[in-house]
Amino acid sequence: MGSWMRQRFSWVDKIVISSSRGDIDGDDAHFVASKNVTTQLDEHQDYGLSVALQIANNIRGRFYVHAVTNADKTLSEVPGVSNNIGVSKEILSVPPPPAAKLILTIISSLPSQITLGIPFSIAFRVKNVGYVTTKKTSWTDALYAYGRKGANRTEVMEKGTQLKAFPRIGALAAQAFYEPNVTQPNVTQPTVMPTASTGIIITEGLLPDLQGSLGSTKAQTRGGQPLNVTFNVTNKGEFCCTGGVVQRFVPQPRLAHRSI
Repeated sequence: MGSWMRQRFSWVDKIVISSSRGDIDGDDAHFVASKNVTTQLDEHQDYGLSVALQIANNIRGRFYVHAVTNADKTLSEVPGVSNNIGVSKEILSVPPPPAAKLILTIISSLPSQITLGIPFSIAFRVKNVGYVTTKKTSWTDALYAYGRKGANRTEVMEKGTQLKAFPRIGALAAQAFYEPNVTQPNVTQPTVMPTASTGIIITEGLLPDLQGSLGSTKAQTRGGQPLNVTFNVTNKGEFCCTGGVVQRFVPQPRLAHRSI
């Protein structure tokens, strides 16, 4: 039991949260608030403080709240008495701060078979089911083809084939959504409810078939003399291709050294 104060003194009270009851010095302890106190207390007198707490965004979990008086030990007290820490009876729960959460839903029926080179359509919706607007104001959605059902995001992006990317510009508010225009030109986008998720067969379809042939070429030539070779390419397939070129190959003469 201490005696009364003969004059006014100053000290610091602070608030600490910790997942351990009574432990304010461990790695799981977090200092959250403090207040300077200047007063003169007689015997059995008390004072009350009200402190507004602000928990950092990186703190999560369940904690005990510790109120520590004379935390800086500037006030000389009765030695050997450790009653300066008060602990809350109830646990303080600190959940993660509100965050944005994007959910993608396919809102069109998918074809059972697609052919390479032939446009097809797909409609999907991206909704922010979180409680706050997205921090990022731009990102990219993408359509992938991958042969294993149930694969996670990383596996699909690393091993799948990206068919098309769709840049998104603008933040997305809580509970808002958007539907990218992923329809190819001249193709009507279906808006019916999606069918059951099944695999899609991808076929090659009509393809070009390039066939090469040599034109007239001298049967003989001599070393060091140019040789003109005409090479013709013909598309024998069922689909057009672009970029056909006829090249003429002219071997350059080489200088050979012969020891005698």
